Amino acid sequence: MFKLQGMLQHQVNMYDTAHGLDKYCLLYYVRKDIVDYEEPFILTHQRIPYCIRLLNESILDEDISIDNTIHNGLKYEIYLNNMDESSSFENDILFYNCSSPWFGPRCSFAFDLENDRSLDEVVLLHFYNKPMITNGSIITCYEHLKCTWTSLLCLDWREICDRKMDCLDGSDELHCWQLEINECSANEYRCHNGQCIPKEFFHDIQLNPDCLDRTDESIRNDDYPDFCSRDPSFRCEEHTCRPGKTEYPCGDGQCTAEMDTRFGAGCQNGRHNPLLNNLCSYAMACLMHMDVPWCDGFCTDTNCTLKHCPDVYEFPLGPILFGHVRLMFQNAEREIESSEVLLPNYVCYNENLCRDFLPFTVQFNGSTCRYFHQLGFDETSYSDPEDLVRDIKERFRPCLVTSISETNCHHSVMYRCFNSTKCISKYRLVDGINDCPFDDDETFNQDCSFDDSLYRFECFRDGKRKCLAPLIIGDGKRDCERAEDERNENDGTIESHISFQTICDGKTELSPLLIDGRYETDETHCEDWPCNNTYTRCDRFWLCKNGTDEINCPSSLCPENQYDCVLFNDTSKLTCISASKINDGTIDCLGASDERNICLRKTPLLVMYYFHCSIDSKCIHYNGLCDRNATCSQGDDEKFCRNYGSRRNPLCSSNVINRTDVENFLCHSLDGPVLPRIVYFKLQNRPNYLLELTADREPRKLQSDSFDGWQCNRGLSVYKRMSSNQSELHCLCPPAYYGDRCQYQNQRVSLTIQIQAVSDWRTTFVLVMRLIDDEQKLESYDFIEYLPIRDCQTKYNSYLLYSSRPKDLLRNYSVQIDVFNKLTLTHRSSWLFPVKFSFLPVYRLSVLLTIPIFNSNPRHTVVHGRCFYYINQPNSTFCLCDFGWSGSHCSIEQKCSCAKPSLCINGSICVCPLDRYGARCYLRRSPCNSCSNNGQCVLDDSRYSLSKHRSTCLCLKEYFGDHCEHRQTQIDVSFDDHLQLPFSLIIHLITVQNQAKHIRTSLMRKIGINQELISFYTSITFNIALAEFDQNYYLILLRDRAFFSTILSAKIRQSHRCKSLTELFNQTFINQHLLKRIKFYHRPCQNQRDLICFYDSVHICLCDVNRNANCFEFNHHMAYNCHIGNLCENEGLCYYDNSSCPTTPICVCPDCYYGSRCQFSTRGTSLSLDTILGYHIQPSVRMSQQSAAVKLSMGITCILFCFGLVNSLFSLLTFRTKPCHDVGCGLYLFSSSIVSMVLTIVLAMKYVHLLILQMKLIGNRRFEYMQCLVTDFLLRVLVSSNDWLIGCVAIERSLNIYKGVHFNKNRSRQVAKRAISLVFLLTVLTHMHDPWHRHTIDDEEDQRSLCLCQYSRPLQIYDWIINIIHFAFPFLINFISALMIIIISARNRSNIQRKKPRKTVLHEQFQQHKHLLISPIVLILLAVPRLIISFVSKCMKSAREPWLYLIGYYISFIPSMLNFVIFVLPSNTYRTQFDHSIRNLWRS
Repeated sequence: MFKLQGMLQHQVNMYDTAHGLDKYCLLYYVRKDIVDYEEPFILTHQRIPYCIRLLNESILDEDISIDNTIHNGLKYEIYLNNMDESSSFENDILFYNCSSPWFGPRCSFAFDLENDRSLDEVVLLHFYNKPMITNGSIITCYEHLKCTWTSLLCLDWREICDRKMDCLDGSDELHCWQLEINECSANEYRCHNGQCIPKEFFHDIQLNPDCLDRTDESIRNDDYPDFCSRDPSFRCEEHTCRPGKTEYPCGDGQCTAEMDTRFGAGCQNGRHNPLLNNLCSYAMACLMHMDVPWCDGFCTDTNCTLKHCPDVYEFPLGPILFGHVRLMFQNAEREIESSEVLLPNYVCYNENLCRDFLPFTVQFNGSTCRYFHQLGFDETSYSDPEDLVRDIKERFRPCLVTSISETNCHHSVMYRCFNSTKCISKYRLVDGINDCPFDDDETFNQDCSFDDSLYRFECFRDGKRKCLAPLIIGDGKRDCERAEDERNENDGTIESHISFQTICDGKTELSPLLIDGRYETDETHCEDWPCNNTYTRCDRFWLCKNGTDEINCPSSLCPENQYDCVLFNDTSKLTCISASKINDGTIDCLGASDERNICLRKTPLLVMYYFHCSIDSKCIHYNGLCDRNATCSQGDDEKFCRNYGSRRNPLCSSNVINRTDVENFLCHSLDGPVLPRIVYFKLQNRPNYLLELTADREPRKLQSDSFDGWQCNRGLSVYKRMSSNQSELHCLCPPAYYGDRCQYQNQRVSLTIQIQAVSDWRTTFVLVMRLIDDEQKLESYDFIEYLPIRDCQTKYNSYLLYSSRPKDLLRNYSVQIDVFNKLTLTHRSSWLFPVKFSFLPVYRLSVLLTIPIFNSNPRHTVVHGRCFYYINQPNSTFCLCDFGWSGSHCSIEQKCSCAKPSLCINGSICVCPLDRYGARCYLRRSPCNSCSNNGQCVLDDSRYSLSKHRSTCLCLKEYFGDHCEHRQTQIDVSFDDHLQLPFSLIIHLITVQNQAKHIRTSLMRKIGINQELISFYTSITFNIALAEFDQNYYLILLRDRAFFSTILSAKIRQSHRCKSLTELFNQTFINQHLLKRIKFYHRPCQNQRDLICFYDSVHICLCDVNRNANCFEFNHHMAYNCHIGNLCENEGLCYYDNSSCPTTPICVCPDCYYGSRCQFSTRGTSLSLDTILGYHIQPSVRMSQQSAAVKLSMGITCILFCFGLVNSLFSLLTFRTKPCHDVGCGLYLFSSSIVSMVLTIVLAMKYVHLLILQMKLIGNRRFEYMQCLVTDFLLRVLVSSNDWLIGCVAIERSLNIYKGVHFNKNRSRQVAKRAISLVFLLTVLTHMHDPWHRHTIDDEEDQRSLCLCQYSRPLQIYDWIINIIHFAFPFLINFISALMIIIISARNRSNIQRKKPRKTVLHEQFQQHKHLLISPIVLILLAVPRLIISFVSKCMKSAREPWLYLIGYYISFIPSMLNFVIFVLPSNTYRTQFDHSIRNLWRS
């Protein structure tokens, strides 16, 4: 047995890539700080496989072409898993334990023979040790387009489709018209070059553009892409130059101007350097003021160029612009030391490209040219060649190649230039670049009507509204009247944004606004604004005339309402004077420190208080104090001094120590404050005086050891051991390059993916990205492990290479992305993205994927697989094959080498379960147990070898941290008794930062039915907590010192409700402009002493202890809706607990629906205890702690059970006797008594079952399902059967009265037996739909399941009809029968007693038989609530208010339990039988 190990100190594992042309790879995870761009970092994952990528695979020695380290480890695991089948294992495989610094197959590779370095250090060493090439160049080339270059340099892939002619035959721009006419969908942003990206990617991460030409992000960071020579990541390798200023590609992502002569500027690799190969070119380099070292003392005489240059010559050699513009010079005497750049005599160019506006005037050797002075430049001389070339560039830019045919010029997306044959894309209009010969593309006045106007920058230019393309925003050129396009985000808002914090603060920030005929600013009409407030208190600027805003500040030692002062008669100490003497016109203190306005000097950003001389009224700067030179005639500026300063080090400078209190006071009071341009919301009435500590970052230092970083271009140099004392240099190339020195540029697909999940935020998904051709042949693949709760908003960069160099242009390629659940290895969904524009060397594909809630359903199945639709292309299908099968229809049998139980895709791709990794999933992951407090440990992707943590902890809601080691802040919120509980609650947490904008974090929770205390958990620090529900705000927490990691209790009180501005002011005031309104916002706090807070359309204002308002901006319209996807069913409103990275969805259900997903409904279903009471029963809670509804229902159930059991027993005792069975009526009542007893028992069982199942006392799913099917069905059948049996009794009684002595008792018994059977049969059959549509539905969030039946609309109508029949017909039968008995009896009695009036007889019969009429009426009254609930309200609108439905539900069973009361007690015959049965029972 051999041990597998890479290095002793730094583990480096080599592996084989799936790409057939590449061998021996090292996987490098790009560090976030590989280059410090001084920008906020947003996580973007990228792994770069550095491999030996040769032109010919056979170049490698066969001696070392054995399996590599990880592959050997894989085979070793296969060996361990197949000990009994060892014959199938390659017995000659050796496992090497390498010693430092060697690694790889046979320990034959090393980065440095002397030092042991990690891969991270090796990459940094290579990229940070590339000295700037000042003579010549070291570049890479794109070899897959064969053409004759217009330049002396080889072609760079970025020069294809750059609209410049870099090949003499124009083949580099041949097919690029397809990009010009390309249009994007409504949910995409169109890049300037025609590429489409998701609209969500526009302006999302400044340092990681998604457009190939970088035009989706602004260019405010000067370091990017200047630092690309040090950066191997996507942001550099996979982008062209942004159109505009610096468009010359250096070949590594760096871009520069065509002639950049600044010191240290230009391409690091020297690609921009002109060819200097003779004395003429050397002299011209000096004359053009290029930064070359030999100009001093070189060619000092004026005949230098005259001696060494021909009569007409070109410099620099080759086109300087656009592949065809050249500079030509005539030989003459010139001075090397001239301060001006030598101007060309001629500018030569391709006249065919410029024929619309720039015809040639002279020819040289077949070249068409114009005299330089004929170009019409405003400048006649230049001191910088870059300025010269820039002007020439702008003049010849309309000559850029478009290759648009006349047919395509008529395309809807194209614009034809004025008086020209040239056509450009309409997306190039008003983009700051003159594409048309007569600049009409930049003066176009309908730019705000474009489809992309949403992304354009709107401003005014020359008094006209313009919509500028995003390309020119922040490009250093003023394109708007007020230069808004060049301002920083804050600069653009200060003059137009109304900020509460800067209102009436003594300095004007806002530009004047014309309101109601008068110009208003933030400093007009400030009569109602207190000068001493939170934002002016102790800021060292005396805003109040009497200085009350600066009295008793922390630095003062005086008592309340007194101010520090140095008196004239005693300058040795500080004294306190009354505040009433401040600014009263009389100078009481030395230097007039009590009369600050006398020597006030004020600028928009700075306030300076000068020292006042008492006699001569001079005003002295504080640096002139104590300089041993009395400036005041009475020596005021020197009389208090105990220490002295100098010009270089004045007394009031921060370097002087041991100053006296008097000196400190005067220096401090005269050192005026710097007025901040932006003031942020804060809580305290005084500024924070805590010392702010900062830590300087130590730059990383690597010992270079004279290392040459250029030897492998953009790759890594590695040594291969040839013998015991001989090593050979090889290069490991990134996917973008190949060759023995990584000197060639590769064709590839550069894929950027951002993923968002609709649900399953704690589930790990695997995304397999495959590059395939139109025959489903695999070119290459990569995969991502995605955990939503960890990787939310993370972007992933990945390379997909073609299987051949160059790619087959006759084939169509696509990127297929499949998503699998890593736990279950089930397929979730798939997407297909065609690789458009096959003529591009690098296809940049950026996609945003939304993982759906449910697994995709197969469209159809094949013999050995299942076929699915693509989400984004529903008309296309693909097949996922079973293990061991492959092919487009899974018809090819193929041995899969993946370890079971992994998933095998296409016979060659293995998707590993959670506990496995490696190319074939044979390697086992070590157990993960690094999480505290019951956190769930999830192992990270094993390929992130440089990540600090190899696992992720999914914490319980109470904890957070890398290892769940910290407790979250817990906020327990309760409600005042006078407030009705809402269905959901939002808590807004406001973090006050004082020196930065406040941060708002909103949390949402759904309130359970029985929940009176709602707990929120958060890891952020905050100062303010506001509760929001029913469009009202309530202040629940407020503290200057932030809350963090504690348990808080808060109660939502009606007295703490924030009033709306409409409740405090009249409508006329509300309709005023905000700038006028806001200056009266202190009044509500001052006039209403009990007011806590209030709000308007853009603010929430707090009343402080001084009864002043303190307002912060608050977006009342922030959307919490589930923008990714609606998880709620039945049109429920979906909200997220976190708008950016959700972890829990919240569903607000419409009427008649309930459940965590609104999946349960009371509409279209029969009323049941599950619907009414299910959510009121709390799981794992004792009965004594259950809600009132549960306790009441238990009491009702017990009462009904006892009453029903007694009623049915007494009825059975009565109707079981033989005399009662002489007629059918007795049989009906006997059967009804049995039904009543069974119904009573089943009802009790139903309640008990519901109780024990919801309380989690039993967890048997089979038992739960069986009782769900049977219990409610039996209850419905028994109630209906009993109603019909009672109806049969009424029918027989009426027939008995009608027939009289002719009534046949024997036939009555026979009919009764048949009728009873028929009643049970019909009720069962008419209710048979109930069990068929009854299911147990789970609520995973509440961890409960309910028994519900859901009907379709036709079935719902059928159920209503059946309910009406079973309810109304027995009632009508009872009622009509009772009337018939009374009427027939009265008629018969009237025939016998003829002397009595019929009315009297009828009345007597009614009195005698009224119980027959009262019985059905009582029964119908008891059943009416169920009927009303079913047909009037149609559904139970809320599960929170169950009382009406609960009572109605139980009342509906009472008629079936009243047989004894209704039939026995009113009847003498049945009472006699009951007495007889009781006596017999007693005797026995």
